[in-house]
Amino acid sequence: MRSAVVKHDPGRAAALQHWLEAVEGVDRAEINFLTGSVLIRYQASVIDGDALIAELRERKWITKPVPRGTTIPLAPDRNGLQHKLAKAVVISVAEVLIERSVMALVTAML
Repeated sequence: MRSAVVKHDPGRAAALQHWLEAVEGVDRAEINFLTGSVLIRYQASVIDGDALIAELRERKWITKPVPRGTTIPLAPDRNGLQHKLAKAVVISVAEVLIERSVMALVTAML
């Protein structure tokens, strides 16, 4: 499952992992704070998976899934950072392409 709460937040990811591993029946929890991915290995004979998910929702670690086709608005880019970053990437790629083209042309002429 995914948790927006732990995404990009190593502290919260560690707290969730610590809490999950203290739950009886949970063998191991793996949290990826870069993606918000949460993998829980548990003993189905000890704990019910649906009950565990309900508890995670109640504690606000996860939210109900968004129906497919629903668009989630992005936060406004108030400082133009996305545009600046995209422009920097395009310029960098263009410079590399031009440099390689010039090198190929010089090599072909020799």
